[in-house]
Amino acid sequence: MSQDWQPSEEATIARKLLRSMDCGVLSTMSVAMPGFPFGSVTPYVTTHDGHVVVLVSDIAQHTKNMQADDKVCMTVMDNADGNKQEQGRATIIGRARPVPGDKEEEVSSRYFAFFPEARHYSQAHDFTYFWVEPKKIRYIGGFGKIFWIEKEDWVVPKPAWSADEAGIMEHMNSDHQDALNAMAKFYGGVESEDTSLVAVDPEGCHIKAAGRICYIPFAKCAMTKDAVREAMVTLSKMSRA
Repeated sequence: MSQDWQPSEEATIARKLLRSMDCGVLSTMSVAMPGFPFGSVTPYVTTHDGHVVVLVSDIAQHTKNMQADDKVCMTVMDNADGNKQEQGRATIIGRARPVPGDKEEEVSSRYFAFFPEARHYSQAHDFTYFWVEPKKIRYIGGFGKIFWIEKEDWVVPKPAWSADEAGIMEHMNSDHQDALNAMAKFYGGVESEDTSLVAVDPEGCHIKAAGRICYIPFAKCAMTKDAVREAMVTLSKMSRA
């Protein structure tokens, strides 16, 4: 059952990187230069199950490329200071598909939480959500920490609370402001009196404080609403301590 599901350590490490960042290089097969790859710096969000979602214009070069050949990869790298060769990076190899209509509202809500400025152009007819349906993932975390991850180990099962994510966030933002502020200080190093919870996934949550979004992983996968509650209580206690 999905409520008992726990991911592998390798997939957890790689997805944590993906969920912690918000921009990567989307590589598509060029129409203008047949046979050559074409890289675009592209903002993205991740869904509950680990799909990478981008919002693209029909006139963009990478959109034309995806429409002609759906084979793509998204490469994401840790943007921390220091030796780049020692920092994590992940490449998601798969096929780019328009987000299905029954998922578009869920996807757009998440995208706007991270990129609110996108609202003013997302309604234009030439903008479309695509996501990468993963085939295989390559992760490099420095010397000796290199591995492949199969699709079956990457895609997270649907959590029991997925339809109530908005309710979870509303409860935390309305009733637990102090806890969120403490989490922002402890995990994000940000002093804020107006921290908000902007997204939850089975493996962690995103908070926004002083204009910055920070990803905080849970100690273990939370597939039920009770498990999410327990995870948030644990994060709050650790922050206050």
